[in-house]
Amino acid sequence: MNDFVAFQISSRFIFVNVLPNTLFVALVGGLVAAGAPDQAPSWSTLVHSITELSWTGGILVALGIVVASVVLHPLSYPLIQVLEGYWDRFPTAGQAHRLGAARYKRWRMELAGFPNVERVLHDLADLPADNALVLPTTLGNVLRAGELRAGSRYGYETATAWRRLFKIATPDAQGEVRDTRNQLDSAARLCITGLLCVPVTTWLLWSHQNWLLVPLGCYLFAWAAYRAAIAAARRFCDALAVAFDMHHLELWDALSLPRPKTLLAERDQAAPQLCKLLAGTQPLQVEEEEEFEYGETTRPQYGIPPPSPFSGQP
Repeated sequence: MNDFVAFQISSRFIFVNVLPNTLFVALVGGLVAAGAPDQAPSWSTLVHSITELSWTGGILVALGIVVASVVLHPLSYPLIQVLEGYWDRFPTAGQAHRLGAARYKRWRMELAGFPNVERVLHDLADLPADNALVLPTTLGNVLRAGELRAGSRYGYETATAWRRLFKIATPDAQGEVRDTRNQLDSAARLCITGLLCVPVTTWLLWSHQNWLLVPLGCYLFAWAAYRAAIAAARRFCDALAVAFDMHHLELWDALSLPRPKTLLAERDQAAPQLCKLLAGTQPLQVEEEEEFEYGETTRPQYGIPPPSPFSGQP
C-alpha cells in the first residue's frame, strides 16, 4: 500500500513538475553551453561544455532541478489557472478577461444560426450554460462546463459534492479521475514551459537569425501541448461525470441519510439542500433540516482508497 501511494505521488510530481522544469533547463542551458548569446550555438561547443562538466556538476544540476520543482510546486495551480482564463484575479488583466469572455459569448449566439445541429450541440457542450460563467479560453470553458455538468444533472454543486463522493468511489473510478487530471496538469505545465521558452530563447538567439526557428518551435510545442490539455480536460470531465453517475446515491448512504426516491426529487430538492448543508456557507431553515432524517443504510465496502492527488478543486 505504501509503495502504491508513493508511486502515485512521485509519478504526478515527476510529470507535472520535474519534467517541464527539466525540459526548460535542458533547452536554455543547452543553448548557453553551445555558445549563446555571444556566438551562434554550435554542436562542437555544446559537446565540449558537456565533457568539461564533472560528475559533481551534473549531480548539482539535477539536484537543483528537483529543489526548484519542490519550491515552485505551489505555483503550479495558479499557472494552470492562467491557461484556464482566470485573468480577472490579476490587477491589470481584467479588461483582457472581459474581452475574451465576450468573444465566447458572441460565439454562442452565432452558433444558434448554424445549420448543423449536431455540430452546434457538440460546440455548446464546451461552454457553460450560464453566460456569466463563460471564461476567455477554450481550456477554461471546457473544464468549467464539464465540471458543472457532472453534478448538476442530479442537482449537485460539483465542487461541494465531489470532495465527499471521491472518498467513497471505487478505486477504478478514483484512478480514472486521477489519471486524466494528471494528464491535464502535465500537458498544461508543458504548454506553460513552451511559452516561457519563447521569450528566453528569442533573447538568446536574437543576433543569430537562422536560430530564431528555435523560438518558433517552442511556440508550436506550446500550441500542441495546449491542444493536448483540452483533450485531457474533456477526458477528465467525462471521468468525473461517470463517477457521479455510478456513486451519487452512495453519497446519501455514506451520510446515513435516506436516498431520494426519484430523480426529480433528487435534482430539484434533495441534492441542492444537501449541498447547502455540506457547503456550510448558509444555515439551513428548520423545515429544511427536518428533511434530513437519519436511518439505517448499507454502505458498500471497497477497502481503503488511496489519497486524492488534487491540489484543491476538480
